[in-house]
Amino acid sequence: ALEAASEVAAGGSESIVFLHGPAGVGKTHLLKAAWRSAHERGVACAYLAFDDAYMLDPDLIEGWGALDFVALDAVERIRGFEAWERALFRLLEALRERGARWLAAGREPPDRIGLQLPDLASRFAWGPTYSLLLLDEAELTALAVYLARTSGLDLPGPVAQFLVHRLPRDPATFADAMKKLDEAALAAQRRLTIPFVRETLFA
Repeated sequence: ALEAASEVAAGGSESIVFLHGPAGVGKTHLLKAAWRSAHERGVACAYLAFDDAYMLDPDLIEGWGALDFVALDAVERIRGFEAWERALFRLLEALRERGARWLAAGREPPDRIGLQLPDLASRFAWGPTYSLLLLDEAELTALAVYLARTSGLDLPGPVAQFLVHRLPRDPATFADAMKKLDEAALAAQRRLTIPFVRETLFA
């Protein structure tokens, strides 16, 4: 998925990619990174998240068909908004006709999002579709140890396990937790022990 997202943003072999998976697996992170990479290379591009589609006007994307790369996040949130579905269909058609690229993401694969416009779902599925999975316990433990190490902290195995069993299982939560622990440990000049972690994060 990382390689495909990089390809579509960089003008490589992939021109259309769809990512799907539950919250916390990194879909938004990949889309923003792809958009930022394209932007830094001077590509005409845009990123849009539909977290609150009901508050957005479809006219917002008027003219985006002239761009070279578009990243569309949380597309399941436009489900049931006919004006948005038709606006996106027109956008994808315009991009396709020009040979432009797009990277999109949603909670479900294109054919299971529940879009009212079947042709829009089929457009999202034109390229490869990648399913992103939540990290398992071992991967989360490795992530916690890595994040601690990058902050110059030693995270003993039992403390890492303590965190894995008590925090929501998504990387963003672990990154926030390690940042708080880093700041607290520096201020208190304390090592990362289970009592200190419990006091800092769960008191």
